[in-house]
Amino acid sequence: MAGCGACGSHCRGQYFRLSDLAVIQTYASLRPTGGNWGVPTLLSGPNDKGGVFVAGDPAGTFVVSWNDSAGNVEAVTSSPGGGFGPSTSVGAAPTRQLIVIPGRAVLWTAAGLSTKPLN
Repeated sequence: MAGCGACGSHCRGQYFRLSDLAVIQTYASLRPTGGNWGVPTLLSGPNDKGGVFVAGDPAGTFVVSWNDSAGNVEAVTSSPGGGFGPSTSVGAAPTRQLIVIPGRAVLWTAAGLSTKPLN
């Protein structure tokens, strides 16, 4: 989907920025159309391993995934106009691909393909 990616991507109504820092902590911030970037939110744990993927849909839903310190894939969702919910363990690392289609996130990891409804 054109325009959706890890840095400065845009979907209807909000923008998304992601930072994967040297210490492997993953932060994200949101910006409504015409507004300012919000305060970065720490998404990952202090010892997580990075491997960040991000995907969004035209409605403004974003899913971010990364590898935790135990080698699991964690994911968090941001709904249109909302913030980030709690992360959930969704598979075994490494992540191969993450896409968001209307109402669902599709994740391909070393353990195989899984799909989850978006709340």
